[in-house]
Amino acid sequence: MVFEATFKALADPTRRRILELLRHGEMSAGELGARFSATGATISHHLSVLKAAGLVCDEKRGKYIYYSLNTSVMEDIFAWLAELCGASSPPSAHDGGESRNAPAQGRDAGSPGPSKAVAGGQSKLVPKKEENL
Repeated sequence: MVFEATFKALADPTRRRILELLRHGEMSAGELGARFSATGATISHHLSVLKAAGLVCDEKRGKYIYYSLNTSVMEDIFAWLAELCGASSPPSAHDGGESRNAPAQGRDAGSPGPSKAVAGGQSKLVPKKEENL
């Protein structure tokens, strides 16, 4: 799976706003353009990038082009992230049922080192505090 085009498309705030607008239903290029202060050519470029990334679909009806969300690419990204984070399969009996957050093999559970702290839905590495013996 190649996500470079998708991440590039999602990196731009205007394109993310277009996706948010399309979440509510399909819109014509003109209707989308009316929501921004950018030129029609700029919006057209953003729509082309979104289409190339597979994030939107377009359909020509008469003289208008209507755009809609294509959620299958995002579903692929979510599946990839879940797999990357280890959420795709629970710990099994053959690995002793240990949690995926268990210390790495060969490392003492009580040894100082980074650990994950979760705050507000975001995780970050924070140093563990050494215990006084």
